[in-house]
Amino acid sequence: MASFDCAMLEALDQRTTTASTPWFGGAHDFSESLGTALLDAVGASGENLRVVALNDYAAEVPVQGLHDYLVVFATHLDGQQMSVREKGPLFLIYPFDENAELFNEVYFRRSVWQIARIEVND
Repeated sequence: MASFDCAMLEALDQRTTTASTPWFGGAHDFSESLGTALLDAVGASGENLRVVALNDYAAEVPVQGLHDYLVVFATHLDGQQMSVREKGPLFLIYPFDENAELFNEVYFRRSVWQIARIEVND
C-alpha cells in the first residue's frame, strides 16, 4: 500500500488537460499527475484499477486507457486546488476535448471524483 500527499503528487510527471465535462459548464483546465506516472511511482503492474470515492462509489478503470489517453488525476481546476465541494481532492479526468470518442457514459462513469483510494487489480 502507498499513500500520497499533495506534494508527492506534484513531484510526479504533470499534465494539464482542458476538457468540457458534464459536471462543469464549458471547458476547464484540470491539472496534476499523469495516471501513468502515479502507477510508475508505486511500481504497480495490473490490468485494472478500482477507483473508489469518498462516498464508496467505485469504478473499474482499465490501465491501458491511462496510457492511451494520458488520463490525469487532477487536484487543480483552473489553477485552483479542488476542495471536496468542487469534486476534489482528486478527480480522474479523461481528455474529452482531445478525443471525442471518450465523451460518453462509459468514460463518464470511470471519471471518479473525490477519490479516496485507488486499488490495482490483475
